[in-house]
Amino acid sequence: MSASEELIELLHRVTEEKADTEDYSRLSDLLRSSPELLDEYLEWSATTAALYWEYREQQVGDRGASNAIDPVTV
Repeated sequence: MSASEELIELLHRVTEEKADTEDYSRLSDLLRSSPELLDEYLEWSATTAALYWEYREQQVGDRGASNAIDPVTV
């Protein structure tokens, strides 16, 4: 398994709240050791955040929240 594939697997576990302390430690090691993997992590984070915003908007729907914050566009 490549480092990039390992990163994606770890990020899936983190996102699904199935990661343990060893997963977080390995993720930290990977991100510290490779600028390329850090870039992948940042892209993953931006995409995940955008998807959460989209999901949130669908859930709020017409109930509306006048104090809602507009999502940041990346």
